[in-house]
Amino acid sequence: LCDGPLKTHSSLSHLSLNYNRLEDTVCASLVKMLAVNQTLEYLELCGNSIGPEGAEELAKGLIANKGKLRRLGLGQNHIRLRGAKALATHFISSQGQNMQFLDLRHNRVSYEGVVEIRTMLKKPLDDDEHNKGWMINFGERQLMLNAF
Repeated sequence: LCDGPLKTHSSLSHLSLNYNRLEDTVCASLVKMLAVNQTLEYLELCGNSIGPEGAEELAKGLIANKGKLRRLGLGQNHIRLRGAKALATHFISSQGQNMQFLDLRHNRVSYEGVVEIRTMLKKPLDDDEHNKGWMINFGERQLMLNAF
């Protein structure tokens, strides 16, 4: 699908591939699709088996996408700290400024990993009441992350 009709679909704006047992290997196809598709704004990949390698591939795909994708749901996968860091790094980079929403909840990131990422984001856990817990706000933009 990602190498065929979804790659160049001219009106596709929201794609849900939630709970499809997708693994890291599908991320290479998703990266190719993200590099070409200029209409997709929301990609849902929650509840799959994407690991750290797949998350790192997706981060590369987001760079190739040039900010067209505005929302990415990756909750309930297995991306761990390594994958979460790659995606969070993109989110705060100049290339990731168009992304409005990134869901990284329930991805086997330890409490220490969450603290490390929040420190990298300059949003420590003891920050003001708008950034406590799993919802991290950047003005109108939002990254969701928790320890699991």
